[in-house]
Amino acid sequence: MNATFKFFLFTFLFIFSSKNYIYASTNIAVILHGGPDLQKEGTTNESTVKGAREACTPPICNLELTNPKDETEAEYKSLLSKVAPNNDFFITQGYFAQKATHEMADKYPGKKFGIINFEFTPPVKNIASILFAEDQQGFVAGLLAAEISKKKNKKVAVIGGADIPSVKRKVNGFANGVKHACEDCTAYCLYSKSFVNENNESQGIFNAILNIKGIDVVYNAASITGTIALKNLTAHGIYGIGDTTDEWVTNWAYGSVAGSENLLTSIVQDYQVVVRDTIGTMLKNNFVAGGLVKHGLNLDSENSAIKFADCHEACEINTPNLKENMQKYIDKITKRQIDVGIDHKSGRSKISPEGSSCTMLEINKHNTMKDNDENRRSGSDHDHERKSAVANISSTSSITLFLINSIIILVLIFH
Repeated sequence: MNATFKFFLFTFLFIFSSKNYIYASTNIAVILHGGPDLQKEGTTNESTVKGAREACTPPICNLELTNPKDETEAEYKSLLSKVAPNNDFFITQGYFAQKATHEMADKYPGKKFGIINFEFTPPVKNIASILFAEDQQGFVAGLLAAEISKKKNKKVAVIGGADIPSVKRKVNGFANGVKHACEDCTAYCLYSKSFVNENNESQGIFNAILNIKGIDVVYNAASITGTIALKNLTAHGIYGIGDTTDEWVTNWAYGSVAGSENLLTSIVQDYQVVVRDTIGTMLKNNFVAGGLVKHGLNLDSENSAIKFADCHEACEINTPNLKENMQKYIDKITKRQIDVGIDHKSGRSKISPEGSSCTMLEINKHNTMKDNDENRRSGSDHDHERKSAVANISSTSSITLFLINSIIILVLIFH
């Protein structure tokens, strides 16, 4: 092998190898949800950490995982200001991080940012708004609720959070799913004023649903507010469907809370999948900022950003046959044989002429819990309260591919 040929071969292999490892020195910062607790099992923070560590390993990138002390705009601003100078790519999460994320993106226009569960409108050129497909979440919850209820009283309900588009996508998606599986079932819907049980409104929600005789299944799409109401409803024998995390683990405390046997499942947002895929696209130089990135159902459940949690104690109701039917629904949704029928921008139903297939319920504002503080604590495990975190965790590495390429180059040069 002559010297000229060796030179060109070396150059080609070096460029090829460099293309695969173009971000070998990339520093990635992942900001978790705020709160004083360290890693808590089942939370989105735990899932985020798994996804980040799986995708980002030296020498491909260096990972910095940090958490704010509190879930406040000021805390996110302080933390992002500290990590921004030394990192190239950032993942933040949720409403309280949005202002700090925008400020840092303006300050560092050459760097890229991704924010999960918040959408910038209008878009920011170096920020990707990364959302779970809330309409699909609501729709599959509605399908499941209807499949159970159509053999019973044909009445189901959804507890929505604040009346905003992202919540409407879940609520109206739920109602559309109910109507798809059971045309003569009634989907009762209501919206709370807050996600954190302000003024103890969960009691009014509980009363409003309990007053409708014969409600079979209730879906929680209202974070802490919904969790507290749903705990009381399941304790009264009504079947429940959780949301975001496996609530049987995070909020029914592995079956130690009354009514846990009536929690059918939860519609989980798998942060591990989303964070892993987001970092992966960045490392491959395929990350696109300045718009919306949606993660939804996938035929491969392991790689699906939205999935059903285990049935745990409720498997006699959420049977294998029912699970098989739900998988058939998911297959049709992913193949676009079923349209969930929700307008993303407004959250309104495109199927119903009124913009919603819901029968709306009013919350009785005069009802209050017997012990407000105790019930607030009972909902504090919900992941939306942002209390789980991991600080400055170093990653492990897997460099097999890099070493193989290096050995090939050396062998060819000195052959």
